[in-house]
Amino acid sequence: MDLGQVAKRLLRNRTLDGECWIWTGALDTHGYGHVKIDGRLRLVHRLAYEIWIGEAELVHHACERRTCFNPTHLLAVTRREHVRLHRWPDGRCSRSHDITLPENLKARKNGTVVCRLCANQRDREYLARKRTR
Repeated sequence: MDLGQVAKRLLRNRTLDGECWIWTGALDTHGYGHVKIDGRLRLVHRLAYEIWIGEAELVHHACERRTCFNPTHLLAVTRREHVRLHRWPDGRCSRSHDITLPENLKARKNGTVVCRLCANQRDREYLARKRTR
């Protein structure tokens, strides 16, 4: 199916709520819109980004509505930026470190992203406890 046909299909399955384009079709278990294209399930917001803007590894909803697929509300972000936007929306970790600075974020081997300063502090505390045993 070409992108023009897909775009028409997406637009047929929307309602407007302010500036948001709300997907009225099927939702996945996490509340994101999805549609079957060429035998493959695709997330509607990622598909909309691809059609109207271009390729992106990760897409963030600036409006914070999972069913919205308005391309002006979608931002291409890295995994690190996406975690920061959801986990620390005010730009500070639980110990008030500034995590807007890339050097204050640390990616673990399992792919999770943590505050580097907090992780270093936890490591120091762990080693200190281990030495006193």
